Amino acid sequence: LVWSTTARKEHDLALPGRRRLHVIAASLGLATAASAAAGALADHLVLPAGLPAPTDYGARLLWPPALAVALTPPAPRTRPALVAALAAVPLAAGLALDAAFNATRVPAVEPGAGVWFTALAVLLASATAVAAALAGAVERDEEGVARTPPPLPLVGAGLVAALTA
Repeated sequence: LVWSTTARKEHDLALPGRRRLHVIAASLGLATAASAAAGALADHLVLPAGLPAPTDYGARLLWPPALAVALTPPAPRTRPALVAALAAVPLAAGLALDAAFNATRVPAVEPGAGVWFTALAVLLASATAVAAALAGAVERDEEGVARTPPPLPLVGAGLVAALTA
């Protein structure tokens, strides 16, 4: 079955401006960093009275991605570093959340506020990555893509190095 598409008008997707998307990505990045830092600081387990809290080494791994995301502005030249820092947030959160969820198998142990901050950091990291990707797409769309051919000697040297490795 085929229908005519002349009666239907095609609409282009209208995205917010480049500046607005950069501001959104920056604010989401700062919220991600704050949530990851709060997840590293807060207790991941709520224990019954009288039991000593275990040392949560998994939560300490949230500090490097939190600092990297906080210190990397979503400028066009640093966007790859922001994306790499955002990729580290779920990786660090995985270990912290795994340790907390395994500990909650004990009936008297419950997840603490650190678990919720860590999970929020993962969600905010994915939202920040989407916003940064949209900002990059709008930027490339506005500026256009000027393709330059790669230098052939460099490509040849790379191929020879790859084949001999």
